[in-house]
Amino acid sequence: MKKIAITFLLLSIPLVLASQENFKKFIEVGISNHDKGRYKEAIKYYKKALEIKPNSELANYEISLSLFSAKEYRKAIKYSNKIIKKGKKHLLPAYINKGSALDMLGKTKKSIKVFEEGIKKIGDNYLLHFNLAVNYLKVENYKKGEIHLKKSYKR
Repeated sequence: MKKIAITFLLLSIPLVLASQENFKKFIEVGISNHDKGRYKEAIKYYKKALEIKPNSELANYEISLSLFSAKEYRKAIKYSNKIIKKGKKHLLPAYINKGSALDMLGKTKKSIKVFEEGIKKIGDNYLLHFNLAVNYLKVENYKKGEIHLKKSYKR
């Protein structure tokens, strides 16, 4: 029984390595398509990457970014939320993408809440403060807009 388990383990190693390589390739091809403005094609490759790693922050973020670029803001928010709920590494760009998507949908007040939540969760970050300043200025709250604009260039 022990020999069978070891044999199975040894035989499965190449499959795991191949799937890791495929994941990287799908992400690379997706990024290449995104950079060329072929967002729907990019999303197809990112979704293939998600089939290999269903909880990948990177794949979810890249999908969100391509959806945002394709002006599919509601869908972009959906993928940003997946990262915000569980994420670590791509948390900052997920907050920026979600907040920006809400703003593009005309939901600037909700966008403000997202950027404020991002600051609470991540800490001071110039990009969050800058986006927050822009949105406060849009809703004519000049005092808060000025505060966050100043925070965006203090490092």
